[in-house]
Amino acid sequence: PNIVITSPGCAEEVAPGVLTVTGMAQVFEAALSVDIRDASGAALLTQNVMAASGVEFSPWAAAFDLSALPTGAGFYDVVAYTHSAQDGSVIDEFPVQIAVGP
Repeated sequence: PNIVITSPGCAEEVAPGVLTVTGMAQVFEAALSVDIRDASGAALLTQNVMAASGVEFSPWAAAFDLSALPTGAGFYDVVAYTHSAQDGSVIDEFPVQIAVGP
């Protein structure tokens, strides 16, 4: 895959507060987005981030304040993705499910 989330891990339980999401990517212009999504797939929080390089697999990071989640504790998907340079569609989605504790 062109985008990988390295932390948090799949099914990891995380505490409310600040969650740092890290990964590696090789994407056009080093630009990608990271969402925290609810069970319906709606994006509740979004960060636009830059990888260190757009021409090789390189690290990126995003920070989310989980206390801003309108639904609080529960299961969420962390999804990293980019947009196609051709038509703007979402491509290279990489999801990881997390459990936000009380």
